Amino acid sequence: MVDIRHKSSGDLLATIEQSSLAGADLREMRLAGADLAGADLRNTRMEHVDLSDADLSGADLSGATLTSPV
Repeated sequence: MVDIRHKSSGDLLATIEQSSLAGADLREMRLAGADLAGADLRNTRMEHVDLSDADLSGADLSGATLTSPV
């Protein structure tokens, strides 16, 4: 399992039932302020995900599908 936490508060935003985020289905999740720095997000489905103020620095977004926020 992978926990996605808020970058400032550490609050739990989501738990993904996989060993990594690579190839995960995150569609329509609310991940505002998420700490995804350095995350392996290859081939991740992120259609209509709220990533406002999320930290994606150094994240690998190769092949990820991103479209407009919720």
